[in-house]
Amino acid sequence: MEPGPSASGQPEPEDTGARDAQPQGTFPTAISPQDDALTRSVTIAWEVFRRAWPLLLVATLALIIVNVPAMIVNQLAQGGQALLKSRGAALPAYVVLWGAVAAVNLALGVVLQWPIQVGASLAAIQGSRGGTSDFGAIIAPFRRVPAVAAVTLLVALCSALAVLPGLVLAGVAALAMFVRPGGAPSATGVGVLILGVIVASAAALWMSARLLPALPRVVDPMLPRLGPVDSVRAAWRATRGHAMVGIGIQLLAGAIVFLSMFCCCIGVLLIGVPAYLALIAGFYRTMFAADEAEIAPPPPAPTWTGRTPPQSPI
Repeated sequence: MEPGPSASGQPEPEDTGARDAQPQGTFPTAISPQDDALTRSVTIAWEVFRRAWPLLLVATLALIIVNVPAMIVNQLAQGGQALLKSRGAALPAYVVLWGAVAAVNLALGVVLQWPIQVGASLAAIQGSRGGTSDFGAIIAPFRRVPAVAAVTLLVALCSALAVLPGLVLAGVAALAMFVRPGGAPSATGVGVLILGVIVASAAALWMSARLLPALPRVVDPMLPRLGPVDSVRAAWRATRGHAMVGIGIQLLAGAIVFLSMFCCCIGVLLIGVPAYLALIAGFYRTMFAADEAEIAPPPPAPTWTGRTPPQSPI
C-alpha cells in the first residue's frame, strides 16, 4: 500500500519495521507452536555448516590441539608406572603417581580444555548469527574460566545424580549374581543388570539433553550475562518440553561422527566434529530463540517515500 498524505499535506511515513525487524541472513527468532524444533535445529545446523565451515574447522583443530598436553601427561604416567613396576614399588607409590596425574589432568581441563570446548560451541553459535569469521569466539571463554569450570562441574554433578538409580540397580544385580550359590547367574539377575544399565544410559542422555545449552549460555555475549547456577537454570527452563529434541540432536551428531570415521582420518576432522558443533549451535539457537527475540534490536526509523521531505516544526 502506497503512503497517503497526512492532514498537514505531508506524506505519511512508510512503516518498514515489520519488514526489516528480522535482519537479513539470520533465522527466525521465535518458536511458534506449529514449529518442529528438531527440524529447525537441523536447518540452522545445515546453514552453519554450509556458511561457516572454515570457522568450524578451526574450532575442531583447536579441540584437537588442546588435548595434546593431557596426552603427553598420560604417556609420562605410563612410563612412570613401568618404572615403579621394574623397581617393585609398593601400592602407595602407584596411588601417589595416579593421584598426581588426575590432579594435573583436572588442572588442564579447568584452564585449557574446558574453555576451548565451550569456545568451539560458541564459535558455531556465533557463526549461526552471521559471524562466520568470529574466530575470537573460540578463546572468548578464557575470560570466564571460573564460570566455565563451575558450570562444567554442575552439569557433571547433575548427570551423576541422574544415573545413580540405574547404577545402583545394576550394581545390586551384579553383586547378587556374583554371590549367588551354584555359580551360574540367573536369567533374572542378568535381566535386572541390563535394565539398570539401560536406565542409567537413558537418564544420562536425558540429562545431557536438558543441560546441553548450559555451557555456551554462560559465555554467550548476545544474551544477558548469567552466573553458573543461573546458566544451568536457564538451560533447564529453555529445554523444558524439548528433551526429545536434544536427545535426537545428540544421536544424530553421534551417528555423523561415527560414519565420518570411515572416511579415513580426515572424515572426523572435516565433517564429523564440524557437523557436531553445527548441530549444537542449531539446538542452542532454537532453545533460546525467545530470549534472543526479547533483546532483538529495534526496527529502523520509518522512511519517507514522498518527494518532499517532512518539515520539522519551528
